[in-house]
Amino acid sequence: MTIDSEPQNEMCLLSLPHKTNDAAEPNWIRLLTVVVFALAILAIGITLTCRLMWADEFLSLYTARVASIGDLLHIQANYPVALDPLGYPLLAHIAISLFGANAIAMRLPSAIGFVLMMACVCVSVRRVYSARAGILAMAMLLTTSSLYYASEARPYGLLLGFSAAVLTAWQAAIRQNNRIIPLLCLAGAIFACLECHYFALLIPAALVLLECIRTARYKKFDFPVILAVLAGSTAVLTWLPFLHAASQYRTHYYTRISWRTLDIIHAICQAYVSILLISKSNTQMLLIAVLVILSAVGLRSAIRAWRDRPTNRLTDDELAFIVFAALPVGGVFLSLLTSGAFDPRHT
Repeated sequence: MTIDSEPQNEMCLLSLPHKTNDAAEPNWIRLLTVVVFALAILAIGITLTCRLMWADEFLSLYTARVASIGDLLHIQANYPVALDPLGYPLLAHIAISLFGANAIAMRLPSAIGFVLMMACVCVSVRRVYSARAGILAMAMLLTTSSLYYASEARPYGLLLGFSAAVLTAWQAAIRQNNRIIPLLCLAGAIFACLECHYFALLIPAALVLLECIRTARYKKFDFPVILAVLAGSTAVLTWLPFLHAASQYRTHYYTRISWRTLDIIHAICQAYVSILLISKSNTQMLLIAVLVILSAVGLRSAIRAWRDRPTNRLTDDELAFIVFAALPVGGVFLSLLTSGAFDPRHT
């Protein structure tokens, strides 16, 4: 008992949140959360309906508008036009069946994915710091280039949403006593990520790295979390019938990357710019003005929470934030190690 008490105490200290008391949060915080979500839906709705479809979206349309799911599987297994796993083409096919073959139907899954990401980011940051910091983090997403993926008929909006859901479910799984629902959500979110894009393989890899760090810290192996990660990763088995057909395109893919140091640095910069660059669209410029107001509220709260943290070491949540923020770097090296084909959106 004496031997185990110190690691267990440290585990509690580093895995529990160090946020301020949510019970003291005024009602205007909840109102502000609703306002930010309303702004998100408005911004997504504007781009969803006003922007013309472009080449890659038409490739997705050609696959998704087929007569049946059987035809969809046949195309993906033999002569795929959109080089993605089944997740997005299947959802787009269902959306077309319900709403017709149009831009809104094709982009709807991505819009839902982006809203899911906003909700999960808010919950994750709120859980660690405060409600105000969570609102700020959520609002920041509306001012960056990642908003573009909310209205693109491609799998990236869904991938953003499910990736954020993975992080939120993992946070719940490592801190709750009754972990059945968080673990099921974790496995499901990983499975959904892997059905959106082949490069989503980095998501379970990131969780394995985090669990290795936690095992070294606490001298305790969290078997249920690892089991959930493995269960979600079984989605790679659904790739097998489609990998051969998709791999035929890698030799002549329109963008390539080499092992030269400058090429790697350039690719990493491109990856971060593709999701973090502040856009200059009129809609987002208005949202930036709102963010300036929110920043004074959220930043002060986050700084106070950081100052009052119970330990000088990074918590499990903060390590997770860092590891997930580094995923684009892993994406660049995954491109080099596999196909050599690189697109910033893939990371």
